[in-house]
Amino acid sequence: RERETETALMDSSKSDTSNTPKEDGLCLPQGLDAGDIVLFNRRCLTFSPFGAAICFTAKAYARSRWDHIGIIVKDPDGSLHLLDAGFGGVRKFPLRDRLERSKSDDLCIRRLAMPRTNEMRQKLSEFSDEVVQAPYKKAAQELLRVNKL
Repeated sequence: RERETETALMDSSKSDTSNTPKEDGLCLPQGLDAGDIVLFNRRCLTFSPFGAAICFTAKAYARSRWDHIGIIVKDPDGSLHLLDAGFGGVRKFPLRDRLERSKSDDLCIRRLAMPRTNEMRQKLSEFSDEVVQAPYKKAAQELLRVNKL
């Protein structure tokens, strides 16, 4: 069974050979796979007042510096994407593009602590294709419903 790991994305000047550097400084660890999650510590004050309130509330409620999350999807062609939800709905972007345009102070990857199968990867890819563009619930009672889960 794979051991759960947490990897902070770092500046390429601090990376070691296990990371894949990009000329702009973003390094992605090798071996990312379907089911790994990405945590975002975004700068709340860069958002609209409503977005900033949601950002600060998420951090306070969770007692965490992380306010947003996405799941890595591996498509049949082997490309990695990030599936996440925002006020525009559920979105799926190429992983590197999504991370490079993030307004986050910190990004962190949590690896899924189980072996992945091709069937699991395929089902996650199919699920992501089904939910892309699904609307995000904006009503306050829907946003707070997570409290009852």
